[in-house]
Amino acid sequence: MVGDVDFFELNEAFAAVLAAAFAFLPELPRDRTNQWGSGISLGHPVGATGARQVVDMVHQLRRRGGSLGVTSRCVGRRHGQRRGAARALTVVNSPSADRGDRRVAETIAAEVK
Repeated sequence: MVGDVDFFELNEAFAAVLAAAFAFLPELPRDRTNQWGSGISLGHPVGATGARQVVDMVHQLRRRGGSLGVTSRCVGRRHGQRRGAARALTVVNSPSADRGDRRVAETIAAEVK
């Protein structure tokens, strides 16, 4: 399943987020993760991170010849406050007129209690 994904973007407000992801998810391919940057280098627009990620992912998939990307971000509250925090994962499909694709992205959110 991970092998089916062309690129991953894990939004990070701190570099430790990406380091932790690689430590806890050894199957996450480093050569296909955050290849064009993310929150630290591209910006972390309050309330618009998901939109920025989806637009970037669609552009990069087209530019790099990919077809499937995954983005993730925290949509929680203040740091250290676990209750009510959530994680959002967006699966991005680069639309192709040849395939008749209409859906570009689908977001899955999970609340952390």
